[in-house]
Order: sequence, then structure tokens, then C-alpha cells
Amino acid sequence: MNDALQQWSRWWRAAVMMGEAAEAAGHVINRRSEIIAEGMRDPLHADWVELNRMVSEKAFGALQSWSILAGDAAKLQASMFVEGQRLGHAWLSGSTGNWQGAARLADSALTTGVRAFTPLHKAVTGNRRRLSQSSPRAGGR
Repeated sequence: MNDALQQWSRWWRAAVMMGEAAEAAGHVINRRSEIIAEGMRDPLHADWVELNRMVSEKAFGALQSWSILAGDAAKLQASMFVEGQRLGHAWLSGSTGNWQGAARLADSALTTGVRAFTPLHKAVTGNRRRLSQSSPRAGGR
């Protein structure tokens, strides 16, 4: 029972992270669109720090996420092969099988996904906080 509760808790946390990131991304996109428009109107007084950050942080975040995925991919693939064999044997023998292995595999995939998504979540929620403080209309959002 404790395993099921822990697994549900991890799935819930992943869903919350996705929601937080989606909400923050909307705010960041809106605020950065304003910064781009302001920069196009007056390039000499544009927020070049923020404009440069828009590109560099995406590259860095993607690199971090891909690095985590690459590190976990071989382990996840090996687990998929083993669990696939177990489920195949159970199916061929007419057994209902031991589905705990599939649950472990799903949990392992979730863990990898959350680990890979964490740098992006951290960046977008951090940007939302930072841009809310610098936004002239932050109080209205």
C-alpha cells in the first residue's frame, strides 16, 4: 500500500510541475513579447540582457534535460527489455502475469521524465518570478 501511495504521490508531483510550468510559461511569453516589442520600438534602450537570456537559457536548459535523458536512457531501455520479456512469457503461458514489473517500469520512466523536466521547470518558474518583479504591470497580473 505504501508503494502505491508513494507512486501516486510522484505522479501527482509531476502533474503539479507541468501545471506550474505551463502557467509560468504563459506569463513569461507575454512579458517577453512586451520586451521584444519595446526593443523593436527603441533598439538603443532595449533590454539586451533579457533579449540575450531568451536564447542562452533555452539552449542551457535543453542541454541539461538531454544530458539527464541520455544518462538514464540505457538503464530505462534495459528495464524495458527485461520487463517486456517477463510480460511476454506471462502472456504466452496464459498467466495473468506479475504486473508489478510494469508498474516499476512506469515509475522508472516517470522518475526519468521528472528528472529531465526539473531544469526546465526551475528555469521557467524562476523567470516568472524575476519578470514579475521587473514588469511595470506585474501587480495587475
